[in-house]
Amino acid sequence: MRNANIIISMPFLPPSFNAYRRYHWRVQRKTEAIWKNYIFAKWLELKKPTYEAVHITLHFYFPDKRLRDMDNYMATGSKLVGDALKGCFIPDDSPEHLKGWGFLFGLDRQNPRTIIELKEINEINGINETNEINQTKEVTKNGQSQRDHIRGGALEDPGRIQGYAR
Repeated sequence: MRNANIIISMPFLPPSFNAYRRYHWRVQRKTEAIWKNYIFAKWLELKKPTYEAVHITLHFYFPDKRLRDMDNYMATGSKLVGDALKGCFIPDDSPEHLKGWGFLFGLDRQNPRTIIELKEINEINGINETNEINQTKEVTKNGQSQRDHIRGGALEDPGRIQGYAR
């Protein structure tokens, strides 16, 4: 059985979303190419592993304690990594193959970096997709989901609500 966890350490951080969106389009494409080429080289080193579905955790280690808007790094980090993994480790970055994201932030003054952790989806919390589908089916009632069942009551016909004037 193959190792379903892959850890890739990159010696750089993504730009913040604010900086990235102000880049000239050519600089944006160059930044994307740097991330894609680095991840592609690691994929080749690892002998081209592929997965049907993964969960990705990004660890950002910054060189100082400056206040940062973490959403900005999550936005560009997830875009750059998702696009770079597509076609290598996973067939596509759609929700069918990319099941979830996690983000962790830390401080490392000597070695700022980004660590990408890939976990095959069947290993996360011991839950596989078939169990999740079965749990969803148990919530249904008479062929309707609970949400549809609630909508089928007073909310569907406003005239049935007391105090509502037609």
